[in-house]
Amino acid sequence: MRRMRGFTLIELLVTLAIAAMLAVFAVPAWSTFWERQQANADVNTVTSALTLARSEAIKQSRDVRIDFLPPVVDASGRHPEGCRDDETLEQNDDKERYTYPAWCYRVVEPGVGADAEPLRIGQLNHLSKPDKKFSLTFEPLGTADIDDCLNGGSGVCQLAFMPDDLEHNSDDYPVTLFINITGSIRREAP
Repeated sequence: MRRMRGFTLIELLVTLAIAAMLAVFAVPAWSTFWERQQANADVNTVTSALTLARSEAIKQSRDVRIDFLPPVVDASGRHPEGCRDDETLEQNDDKERYTYPAWCYRVVEPGVGADAEPLRIGQLNHLSKPDKKFSLTFEPLGTADIDDCLNGGSGVCQLAFMPDDLEHNSDDYPVTLFINITGSIRREAP
């Protein structure tokens, strides 16, 4: 007697049902996971840039500043050369402004000429607070001048990062970086 080979219709339907359940649950979870990973990458990038600015200020015994430029700026505040991806110039009622898909950050030495190459430059897609241009200056002793960044009157600079697809009332976001006048950087994630 010959043995039957292959799948029965029931086995095939059970396999398809399991695959459909995996697709229903795994695909949305993967999307959320991916957004969170991208936001965490921005947090790590900013932490690295802040640490670089502080260590360079100490090492070179001079001020080092990190500027954060928002995605929409007037014509006089155009992003520097390393941050002009997908730049758009808009003109409304005698006003020109540039729009970009992301925030720009750059680490610079204030005493060096305007054309000097920044120590580091890059883009941030998930920075949600503050919402306007600001900068931090690390001083030769490692302390930080955070006056330009103070928000909420808390005495510390707070940078909040929020994934694009999560609700703003989500329990586990935003991830917040706190920078105080001593130059310490603290990460707080719910």
